[in-house]
Amino acid sequence: MSDLQALKTEYLALLDSQLDADQRAWLSTQCRSILEAPSPEDALLNASAAARRQCGDSLLKAHASTELSLTEAARLVLILTACTDLDGPERDTLLKNFYRYGDEFEKATLLKNLYQLDTQGALLQLTLQACRVNSLLIFNAIALNNPYPAAHFPELNWNQLVLKSAFQKLDLNAIAGFDERRNSALSHMCLDYAEELELADREPIPSLWRGIVLNDVDEKGCDFFARYLRHADTAHRRGILKSLSSQRTESQQALIALQPKLSEGLQREDDADCRALLTTLLK
Repeated sequence: MSDLQALKTEYLALLDSQLDADQRAWLSTQCRSILEAPSPEDALLNASAAARRQCGDSLLKAHASTELSLTEAARLVLILTACTDLDGPERDTLLKNFYRYGDEFEKATLLKNLYQLDTQGALLQLTLQACRVNSLLIFNAIALNNPYPAAHFPELNWNQLVLKSAFQKLDLNAIAGFDERRNSALSHMCLDYAEELELADREPIPSLWRGIVLNDVDEKGCDFFARYLRHADTAHRRGILKSLSSQRTESQQALIALQPKLSEGLQREDDADCRALLTTLLK
């Protein structure tokens, strides 16, 4: 059994326990129609267009990899069915056309699952284009809780995805593989962005600090971290401390320099999570 066939079997089993008899019959009929159709691609698009009406928007249970609705899971099964017996280039063409002709929700379904459908990164250019669209639904599908960008994006495109997420005020903690892909250029970009916001009397999102490795930046970065360690908003203090905890190896010298500020923070901190992080950092 191929990886894609195994994936289809997995999702069919999950759907079988959550769809009613009529919904299961509909999905089975559509899969059979796709396999028997002269043009699996056309049959896939027709079936996908009807999937939301048939399956609804309830969340698929008992699957931790990606949060999918029943409709999205059904569409994934339909896509996997259409990929049956297709070689790499044919499969890539089918996926590109599904994205091209699908609506926003269908595009989002494909993007959410591309890390399972395209393990070699053949559709990288498609995902890079998806990051440039104005639709937050489509951007979120590729940016959040999706291993694909961390696995395949070049550094420049990865950094742009992170900054766009920050600009959209998305939680950077939801970007898969974030710590592994942090880099010096990103540290400078995030710090510059924080400075620009402050100059405009605005605050960065608390998770922005995760993108800054102190070893990559000058004293200005330490000054930012020290100031936000005293911030009235617990989310900012927690964001700073989580960032420091994740870079204990890379930024040892900077952490040593921050020890007095961390000790002061522990004395006045009243949030249990922040106190625990401070205690660990001071060991």
